[in-house]
Amino acid sequence: MEKQLTDLTIFEGYQNRQVILNYYQDDDDLWKRDGFHFASIQLANEKLLFLKKDGSTSQIALQEYKTIASNSDFQNYYVFHYDAHTRLEIYFP
Repeated sequence: MEKQLTDLTIFEGYQNRQVILNYYQDDDDLWKRDGFHFASIQLANEKLLFLKKDGSTSQIALQEYKTIASNSDFQNYYVFHYDAHTRLEIYFP
């Protein structure tokens, strides 16, 4: 079950961890997967910024997603909905 998030500062609490990004289209067609370690997360300019230890940054443009929800069935699991058939699932193992 998903619960819509309104306060995205929850992501800034994740530090020195790994993240897995799964991109889906056409409901369940996984078309891209990315995983990496990061030092911290910041919210800035409508973006979720993953700051890596090597100084590089990965980002997610939040304005691209209509809703962002937490998945109550799994801890540290979030779903960013682009539309009814396209989504980004983020998991912090």
